[in-house]
Order: sequence, then structure tokens, then C-alpha cells
Amino acid sequence: MADANYKTDHIADLDQRIIGTLGLGKRFYKKKDFTLNGDLGISELHEKYVVEDVAETSDELSLRLAYNLKWQINTKLSFKNSLEYYPSSNEFSDYYLTANSEFRYRFNEMIYGSFKTIFDYDASPAEGSGSTDTKHILGLGVDF
Repeated sequence: MADANYKTDHIADLDQRIIGTLGLGKRFYKKKDFTLNGDLGISELHEKYVVEDVAETSDELSLRLAYNLKWQINTKLSFKNSLEYYPSSNEFSDYYLTANSEFRYRFNEMIYGSFKTIFDYDASPAEGSGSTDTKHILGLGVDF
């Protein structure tokens, strides 16, 4: 398994967070309507915060523990949930965590509506910034 993520959040003074991961994944359970996967890896975590025009950067090695769950509740409604946990290799109490949950309703074969919640937690945020960031997204999508 190889994974890369890029994020920016100017409300939290996060100029960039880049995460590159190499690891192993395992499918724990798979049925027609339910799947549960897990990952374990080593990540390089780069963060750059800009507070009052002063840039602070950090680069560190981290573990990555993650799971991904998919559940087809019925023919129209599905649920997805994932969590990624990145504890610092230097200090276990310093970690970054992100979780996503989504309900998706199919109107037909192409069009769907969704409600998604994204939760991010940084145990060591920029000075003056909160450690928790939560987003709720109501959307309409099209599959091609």
C-alpha cells in the first residue's frame, strides 16, 4: 500500500500538510454488502504553519493506523466510514487524526445525494489555533 495526502487550512493557519505513507493493508471482512479493511504503515509527515507571517515547519516520521468500512444498507442507501491515525514516532501523545463518514442515497443509476462529515484533530496545532476541525458537507453527485 502506498498513499499520499495534501491539505491546506487557512482558518487553522495550516499552510500545508503533506503525508506520504508506505505500508501493508488487510481485508478483514468482505461480503456482498459489507467490507472492512485495515492499514498499517510508516509515514513522513510534513507540516507548515504560518502565524503572523512567521512560518513554522515540522518534518517527522510517524506510524499510520487506518481502517475503511463500506456498508450497502439497501439498494439506494450506503454508508462509508474511514479513520486515519498518525502518532508521532518521537512522542506518542503528539498525533494527527482524521475521520470521514458519509451517507449516500442513489436517486437513479447516475445521480446521488450525500451527507458527509469530516473530522480532523491535531494534538499540536499552531499557536492560537484550535485542535479540532469539523466539516459537514451536503452534496449532489453524478457517476459517469
